[in-house]
Amino acid sequence: MTNITSPPAIDALPPAPLPTDTPADFNSKGFATVAAQVNMVPQINAVAANVFQNATAAQERATAAAGSATTAGTQATNAAAARAGAEAARDTAITQAGNASASATAASASALQVDKRYLGAKASAPTTDNQGAALQAGAVYYNTSTNKVMTWSGSAWVDGISAVAGVSSVNGRSGAVTLSGSDLPTLAPKVSPSFAGIVSYTGALRGNALEMGDLVVDCNHSNYFFQTIFGNAAFSFVNPPASGVRGSFALEVDHRGGVITWPASVKWPANVAPSLTTGRVHLFMFTTRNGGTTWRGAALSNYQP
Repeated sequence: MTNITSPPAIDALPPAPLPTDTPADFNSKGFATVAAQVNMVPQINAVAANVFQNATAAQERATAAAGSATTAGTQATNAAAARAGAEAARDTAITQAGNASASATAASASALQVDKRYLGAKASAPTTDNQGAALQAGAVYYNTSTNKVMTWSGSAWVDGISAVAGVSSVNGRSGAVTLSGSDLPTLAPKVSPSFAGIVSYTGALRGNALEMGDLVVDCNHSNYFFQTIFGNAAFSFVNPPASGVRGSFALEVDHRGGVITWPASVKWPANVAPSLTTGRVHLFMFTTRNGGTTWRGAALSNYQP
């Protein structure tokens, strides 16, 4: 006769992913849940086979019981009990199958949302999500060209990681940070940077020498200007540093002809402008500390061209 056996066990599902999980935990739980549900299918089939086997055994015993009037009542009771157990097992299998299907649907939906939120590594900014639909605010991707994590704000891609304190690195260097000359070319250019305290450096400090297109010295553009004049020339100085900040510049003039006139704010030693000879090159130096209200001038004049 067919043996009656205990139903095989169905493994419990792992913890389901939660909306509050981190993306990494959410993915890990989602994949584990889906894998468990896939593995549950043969277990459910085994339970169903067990139910069928036990039902067969019950039927065999019921038939045998019919042949014995003495044991008919006992066998009938056993058959009824076995049938009830089979029905309970069947109901359990049906319920578990429904749960597995619902979990698989939920996991699939969750995986889709993850795929829409994290778009993966890309060489340039995507304009749609991985399914070709409109980008959702909060979506992220890793830009392999700039080595940055970017976040979709709802209208534009922005840096996905804000600046944090306590990072001891400059341009990819870790540990105690010492800025070297090789760092500077790779750093973003700074416009009018300001420094506090004493600034020391080793080596030459160089700046651009600016040939003037007119007679206006713009202190925002250089600290060394040069100009050739052939007639009367009235120089003017604009954009001096703020009052309380020292500023200076040099002006090289190739003096071919004419008379040079200086701004009224220029003060010369003994209040006497230098004597200049045409056909020579003159080097003037000016400095101010009060926002250009007064410029102190000095001259090295009458060089051979």
